[in-house]
Amino acid sequence: MRNVLLFNDMNSVAALDPKIALHALSQTASAIVFLDEEKRVVFHNEAAAKILGFQGVSTVGATVDSIFPTSSLVEFNNYLDKYRGPLTDLSPTEFSRDFEVTRHDGSTFWANATFSRIVYDSHVYFTILVRDVTKRQKIESDLASKNEQINKLTAQIEKFLYSTSHDLRSPLTSILGLVNLMRMESLDDSFEEYTAKIEASAMKLDGIIKNIMSFSKATYQRRKSQKIDLELLAHRVLNAHHSDANYKKIFFEVVANSQYPFYSDPERMEIILNNIISNAIHFYDPNKVRSFVRININVSAVDVLIEIIDNGLGIGHQHHNQIFSMFYKATLNSSGAGLGLYIVKESLEQLKGSVKMESELGFGSVFRVRVPNDHKGQLISRKLKLQHN
Repeated sequence: MRNVLLFNDMNSVAALDPKIALHALSQTASAIVFLDEEKRVVFHNEAAAKILGFQGVSTVGATVDSIFPTSSLVEFNNYLDKYRGPLTDLSPTEFSRDFEVTRHDGSTFWANATFSRIVYDSHVYFTILVRDVTKRQKIESDLASKNEQINKLTAQIEKFLYSTSHDLRSPLTSILGLVNLMRMESLDDSFEEYTAKIEASAMKLDGIIKNIMSFSKATYQRRKSQKIDLELLAHRVLNAHHSDANYKKIFFEVVANSQYPFYSDPERMEIILNNIISNAIHFYDPNKVRSFVRININVSAVDVLIEIIDNGLGIGHQHHNQIFSMFYKATLNSSGAGLGLYIVKESLEQLKGSVKMESELGFGSVFRVRVPNDHKGQLISRKLKLQHN
């Protein structure tokens, strides 16, 4: 912005040798136009004639609209009218906009023009600095178009995942219902074995479909902000796993310290808790005398820290760096698709939260989840703090 600074400091200009000042103005690559208080051109450099397309046209004494044939002049004229009268504030004032300029030959280009008011010897003048930003405008336009395409594609993917997962679950639920009806009949051992295999396969597929649904919600669903009772949510997630094979073999404990209200996205918080707890149940250690899963919840005014601790099988150190990757399985005994912890990470990214894991093979795991309290929760917490003080 050296050109603008040069014009804003008229004392510096006056101190220069007139030939040097004129040469400097003529050589600059940006278009510079100098207006008087009546919005008439008193000077312009060669770059202005070239960029604005009025070479060979007499412009000195002409009004500004004769060299800027553009609809954006309404804004510029309002600016000029506002600052050309008697002034009490003599500090430099600028007005800058991007707009499309039509040259005298009919061609167009995108320009960035900065209008600056200056006061010299009790007179008001205006400088206009113009740059051709056509390339920048094209890049921005292309980016906007690509963003629109990405948003459209994202919406299509979200709709596809939602529709497909629900369409798949419907016949799967029917299959599981038929398996239960078959078991009510008097069947021989071999038939019971087959129905058990059908049920196990159907349950595995159902788990994968549920993961796809969770992934769709975590990644594409618009974020909500509601007050969440995290202790109640933790118990609800645990109850949802009541029919899991290992559930009755584990002691569960929820310890909550919630002095402040917590606001966040309830569905994503449920997805986070569900996937970590599901892993803790699935990978419990049958050799332990007393298997446990402990959930500690500590809500502060600014965030919540949730610790999910288990003494299950644990995760080997060689897997720690990849455990949150898509489709990654730390053991061949996993019946899932390797999406659970990846979905946890995606959900937390949407909530601007974080997760850290500590695990030792044979000793169990600790997952520490930290999620910011949304703005409303923080405001209410501040009020509660003030009341207590």
